[in-house]
Amino acid sequence: MEILICRQGLFGGTDKLLDRLYGWLKGENYSVDICCLSETEMDRLRRCYELVIIPSSQLGNLYELSNRGIRIKRVLMWIMGMGAFSDAYYNYPASSFFDKMLQVLYKKEAEAALKWLLRKRAVVFTDSVGIYNTFQVFHMKCSDTCQENIVPIAINVPSEKLYPSHDNRKSLINISWIGRVSTDFKEIPLRHLLQDLDDWARTQNAEVEFTIVGDGDALERIKKEAENVSYRVNFIQNIPYEKLNKYISENVDLLIAMGTSALDGAKNGCPTVIITPVRAADPEKVHYRWIYDSKGCSLGEYPDIDLKTGQRRVEFGKIMEEFFADANVSDKSFEYAGRFDQEKVFAELMRRELPGEIDREMWVHAKRFQKMKKKKMTMKKILSRIKR
Repeated sequence: MEILICRQGLFGGTDKLLDRLYGWLKGENYSVDICCLSETEMDRLRRCYELVIIPSSQLGNLYELSNRGIRIKRVLMWIMGMGAFSDAYYNYPASSFFDKMLQVLYKKEAEAALKWLLRKRAVVFTDSVGIYNTFQVFHMKCSDTCQENIVPIAINVPSEKLYPSHDNRKSLINISWIGRVSTDFKEIPLRHLLQDLDDWARTQNAEVEFTIVGDGDALERIKKEAENVSYRVNFIQNIPYEKLNKYISENVDLLIAMGTSALDGAKNGCPTVIITPVRAADPEKVHYRWIYDSKGCSLGEYPDIDLKTGQRRVEFGKIMEEFFADANVSDKSFEYAGRFDQEKVFAELMRRELPGEIDREMWVHAKRFQKMKKKKMTMKKILSRIKR
């Protein structure tokens, strides 16, 4: 079976996950290619693929590939995260009447495409929050069988944890954030974390050092915010991924993150806490939980939207109380990460029944999506110029 994986061509967890899938499939002797539409490597692709695997943002790739004479029989969309499917269609602010009407049309088209994907068994989700949210957006009913469509984020989990035994008696606590420092949904949680940690350190008279590992468009604002706290804050803009395990095991007592970054800590046995994402339009309420308390493979969700999964949500002080009281937080984090081991996840993905074949209806959806995507990119450019 010939398989093609379509990447986004953007820095982030989605392309990293697809790259890992490509490497695993090659290692298992599958006939597989990987490409991005913006790359010249499109010219080296085969003329026919039995299956194309895409993230939700790349549905239009089917149309572009077909235009280049490449035949595709089936598609499998992997929806990665809460709101990823609807955001692929519309996520810029609609101010004018015309834009609002366009978004109504985009939503109708997205719903029709999703129903086709579900009918053809051509879609999987990384977590239950993504399923519930996607169905909720389109006012669709989600049955218990929807859980069969979960194929979680996959990482390479070592057979034994690298992290030393959890020592909750240390006088100096090294806490880290690992991940983008970006405006989208990470700046607000990180700003709250700085303040929550400061309040706790002052109340407990604790000696703390906090390190932010990551870069992004909100970094300078976070640096300014960090000038107002009572503890030392370090900034490391980048650690090569191959050196990240060593950094975590040698320098981090407690990791606070979301998404794949949280798994990077847990897979090493580092005590790992999920912090909830918050966008500018959301209520500025940040919650915390141990990664092993997560339900449905979720690694971070918008609390005001997630009304279904009943995730544990506590204040920062409660996390620190449990950090000192429970000597097993390291072992629990490592054990939970095992659910995301790529050997298990990718094997499960490839054991799934093949999706139904692409028909004329899906080709229409793919063409419309590509046109919408170009319109969306144009709108974003216009809005960014207006903001300047």
